[in-house]
Amino acid sequence: MNASSFLELVEARYRELHDYADHGQVKRAGPGGECNFTTDYHQGGTFRFRAWFGHPYRPLRHMIFRHEIGMDQSKAPYSVSQFHEDAAQRREEESLAMAIAGATGISHGSAHTIGTLLFQDVGGMPLKNWKRLRFRRMRDVDGVLCITISGRRPSAGRMLACFGAEDLLLRRLQWKFTKGHRSEKRRVIDKAVFTSASSALPGIAA
Repeated sequence: MNASSFLELVEARYRELHDYADHGQVKRAGPGGECNFTTDYHQGGTFRFRAWFGHPYRPLRHMIFRHEIGMDQSKAPYSVSQFHEDAAQRREEESLAMAIAGATGISHGSAHTIGTLLFQDVGGMPLKNWKRLRFRRMRDVDGVLCITISGRRPSAGRMLACFGAEDLLLRRLQWKFTKGHRSEKRRVIDKAVFTSASSALPGIAA
């Protein structure tokens, strides 16, 4: 099996999941380069992705921007934004794919990463379509032995992705650009832990 075929198996694994939850952090070069996120997904029709980060100016770092997107069974996809103590602003979205696209920049790319794995209709280039895909040495990510793959996308730099050897779920994604880098790390967790993590987002209602 080559690396491209392996990534097709990864995608198939995500598409057959009945329940999935994670939490993690994205770090990138520059001020305000950290973003936290959580994901909660149920195949019956519920999806929720939340991202939050502090003000890029360090003395104002306590001022938090929060953004949530999701879909609740038969209800229309939505997005909710809130800055610090301001009232949360909610709106209906044309589609979940559009909601994910709108959250990609805000979440430093983490919304799109999980969106392309879970949903077929999310746009952009999925990992399996990157060029020069290669297997690399296996790595340990938070105690999980991971299969590691590198790749390259024209004008978007190099990628290194780590997937759990037993469950094929993404644990780490690193990008290297000409003028910077980005590292996305996530822990796959159960529903009980996710419920606790989501309490860090007061003021954003489903």
